[in-house]
Amino acid sequence: MLWVFITFLAFSTQSMRNFFSKKLYSQVRADSVSFTRFFFGFPIGLIALVFIVLNGLTIHVVSSEFYIWVFVFASMQLVATGLLVSLFKFKNFAISLSYAKTETIFVAILGFFILSEKISFLAIIGIIVSFIGIMTASLSKFEAKNILKSLNQKSTYIGLLTGLLFAIAVVSIKLSYNFIETNSNVNKSIIVLIISLSIQIVFMLPYMIFKRRNDLKFILKNPKVPILIGVFSSLGSFFWFFAFSLTSLAYVRTFGQLEFIISLIITIKYFKENISKIEIIGMILLIFGILILLYA
Repeated sequence: MLWVFITFLAFSTQSMRNFFSKKLYSQVRADSVSFTRFFFGFPIGLIALVFIVLNGLTIHVVSSEFYIWVFVFASMQLVATGLLVSLFKFKNFAISLSYAKTETIFVAILGFFILSEKISFLAIIGIIVSFIGIMTASLSKFEAKNILKSLNQKSTYIGLLTGLLFAIAVVSIKLSYNFIETNSNVNKSIIVLIISLSIQIVFMLPYMIFKRRNDLKFILKNPKVPILIGVFSSLGSFFWFFAFSLTSLAYVRTFGQLEFIISLIITIKYFKENISKIEIIGMILLIFGILILLYA
C-alpha cells in the first residue's frame, strides 16, 4: 500500500514543521509563523516544478475548474488557519483547538457525498475509534465540567468550523485532479502545490507588510528556522497531495492522525512536557482504530 508510506512521510515532515514552528512562536505572532510556511516553502515547490519540466512534463488542463478548485483549497486553508490562530485569544483555546480535529470526520462525510468515495463498514469503525482516541488524548488535561461548559461557547463553534474548512480544502484538492491531465500523480501534486503556494503568498504578503512589518523584518533577518519551516511544510504538503491521489481521503486523513503521537513524543523529549494516563489510553485507541482501518 503505497498510500500508507506516502502518508507516513506526510505526517512525519509535518511534525518536523510543527516542531520548528513551536520554536518560532516565542518570537513572532502565530499568523507570521503561518506565513513562513508559504513564503519559504515556495522555492522548494519551484525547484520541484523545474525538475519535472526538465524530465518531460506533459500537462493538459481539461477545464478552468482546475484553477477554481485549487483557489478554493488555497483560500479555505488560509481562512481555516486564520480561525485556528484566532482561538488563542479565548480562555478555553486549548479545548477549542481540539474540536478542529473533527476535520477527519468532515473529510469522510464530504468525501462520501461529493466524491462518492466508498468506505467499508469496518473502515468506518476504524475511523470512529481513532477519532475517539485522538479526542480523548487531546482533551485529557481538562476537567469534564469545563469540556461540557465549552460546548455552548463561541470558540467551540470556531473550532468546529475550522475542522470543516480544512476538510473542504482537502476535498477541493482531489476535485482539482479531475480537471488536469499529466504523466503522473507526482506531477499533479507538484503543480497544485506551486499554484496554491503562489495564491497564499499573494494573499498574505501585503498583510505581513502592512500589519506584521516587525515580524517580517525579524523573519528575514533570522531566516534559519523559517526556512526549515518552509522546507518541511512544502515537503509535507506534497506528500499529502500525492497520498490524496492514491486512495480515499478519509483513509489518508485517519492514518495521518498518527502525527499526534509523533508530535507528542517530540513535545515530551524536547519541550519536557508530561504525558498523562488518559493521553496514553487515547493513543492506544488511536492506534487500534488505525489498525482496524488498515485491516479493512
